Amino acid sequence: MPIAPRCRANSAPTTLGAAVGLGALVGPSQAGARTVDMAIARYHHRIWTKLASVTFVTIGVATLWTGLPVLPAALIFYGAGFG
Repeated sequence: MPIAPRCRANSAPTTLGAAVGLGALVGPSQAGARTVDMAIARYHHRIWTKLASVTFVTIGVATLWTGLPVLPAALIFYGAGFG
């Protein structure tokens, strides 16, 4: 009987469906960040967009690295930072 892989963030067995569902959070997060940026881009300087992007990616990667059990939130921050 195969052993289910373990997710480092919460040490719970993950299924293929859960992995696909979590991976699917990144794309909509990127699109949402782009939409927000286009809506408010004329009101601020481009450096603030870059600062927000770096901050979101840092939060997402740090949350994944520390192993906190908030994997969906970490992936959303990561995706929004790249959006």
